[in-house]
Amino acid sequence: MSKTPPKLTRIKRLLLENMGPTCWYCKGKFREKDIYLDHVIPKSSDGKNDEENLVLACYACNSSKSNRSLKNWLESCEEKKSKAWKEYKYRREISKTLRGLIYG
Repeated sequence: MSKTPPKLTRIKRLLLENMGPTCWYCKGKFREKDIYLDHVIPKSSDGKNDEENLVLACYACNSSKSNRSLKNWLESCEEKKSKAWKEYKYRREISKTLRGLIYG
């Protein structure tokens, strides 16, 4: 059994503290043990193991997204598209705004 690297454990813990065990994509609530870290930009597409590329995801969203891009995955699951896509755009905008306020 492989151990989760400490950096990823720290990121998952921070995400859980901020939003609880909630899937970033479908907004479903899950038990903490049933929530996973997902790379928005897959590692196979040079996605990084950092806070800006990692989100909490339920098993269903994490496994159905697999190593596809967010856009490709959202296009393939219309029932999740509106919620997940709007949330993604909103969070990216907030992230840009906060970086601007912090770093000038």
